[in-house]
Amino acid sequence: MPTERRPFHETIVNATLRCSRGTSRSEALGLCQLIRETKILENHNAIIVAIRESLDMPGSTGIPSLVNETIASILEQKKEAEARATEKERDEQVSADIIECVDSMFVAGQWPL
Repeated sequence: MPTERRPFHETIVNATLRCSRGTSRSEALGLCQLIRETKILENHNAIIVAIRESLDMPGSTGIPSLVNETIASILEQKKEAEARATEKERDEQVSADIIECVDSMFVAGQWPL
């Protein structure tokens, strides 16, 4: 039976949580590399929590800085996603305002012909 396909921002949380503190450096490196190279659209906070719970391995050479770089990358993408959402909301409001203006002109009989 085929596995149900889900968006990356959902599956990466489970994949990261399946990693344990015993994860090898190369496994952690591969997972962090994948996360940093992938465009993440949603679920940023849950991904960060999963990384901190599963991959933050104090005392492991190179892993803490790798985790910090990965989290920084996710936070940057989160900031970009929030900016896009704000811009989209602003555009939708402008469109709604234009429609309202046109509707009021039409109802008032001020429609330029």
